[in-house]
Amino acid sequence: MKKYLISFAVILIIYFILVIIRNKMENTHDVDLNLPAGTSDASLISSYTNGCTETALSKNKFPRNIIGVSTVHPYSETYYSLTKELGATWMRVEFDWRAIEKSDGTYDWAAADTMVSEMNKNGLHVLGTISYIPTNLHTWEEIRNHFQKFMRALTERYDSQGITYYEIFNEPNLPGWAWLDKKTKPEGYIGEYAILLAIANKEIRAVNPSAVVVIGGVSSDTITGMPYPDFTKKLLSYGSSKCFDIFAFHPYGHEGKFAQTVMELNSLFAQSGVAPKPIWFNEYGTPENKRLQYSADSMLKERGVVDAWFWFTLRDLRPNNRWNYGLTDYNFSKKPIYEILKEGIQKGSAQ
Repeated sequence: MKKYLISFAVILIIYFILVIIRNKMENTHDVDLNLPAGTSDASLISSYTNGCTETALSKNKFPRNIIGVSTVHPYSETYYSLTKELGATWMRVEFDWRAIEKSDGTYDWAAADTMVSEMNKNGLHVLGTISYIPTNLHTWEEIRNHFQKFMRALTERYDSQGITYYEIFNEPNLPGWAWLDKKTKPEGYIGEYAILLAIANKEIRAVNPSAVVVIGGVSSDTITGMPYPDFTKKLLSYGSSKCFDIFAFHPYGHEGKFAQTVMELNSLFAQSGVAPKPIWFNEYGTPENKRLQYSADSMLKERGVVDAWFWFTLRDLRPNNRWNYGLTDYNFSKKPIYEILKEGIQKGSAQ
């Protein structure tokens, strides 16, 4: 019993360290939004979520055994080449709403067009993450109206180019990180997230009923944000279950208990009277070099507990930083973990 408690304490300490490190890392994308209070009007929220529909894509046609890379980097041929060599077949990439809609109702698609074209040329599947609310939108009514038009324009533009998996923002139970800004606590904005998720569902379905909506990857961080069980139950209480097809989760610090995590998430659905959803771990990794192999081994050992894993990230986020998550350094030099993970992916794919 004593040995078990010591092991648990060590894992807990490591998890806290990872969270602190991650939140101290510079996030150059994050700016103050100065958002007004979000709605908690259940009738207003349900007026949006009641219109949600699930994908027409048969569940047995959902992809399985996915290994992907989650990235925030500008993309390059080297990035694509190393991703494919690793054995990853998917990339989780950003459609940065703030960068695309730089002015009121005007869209700059140049960077996104290039990204989608290169992904297709390299035979990589895309999980497109919608990120960052434009800073020139100052009320939630404005945000909702602009988001509706943006999502319709985005899906109409890229559906014919094979983009059919959309993740609606990122880590909506945390401040910052592509949803709210770092000063805004997420507890008061679950209703607004539910509304935007419903809007995305409606606009995506209007273009392609078989497209797949992925909930913004929910974080395992219970320190700086809202604990994921509380967030999930509150979101589901607004009737959001039909607004997404896949539940995405970021299992940082859950090494050795991934299967238990899946059971816990399924239990949250059951408690809310909702049928289980496919679960993707669409962001996972560690910045500690000495723990990279342990994290990779843990992922490979329990690979089959979910349909998709996305490693964060292929390349270190910036140079000369010992707290980096990459399988390569900033200059694309492979770390030993790259080859270890590559070998493990190949073995798993052959099974």
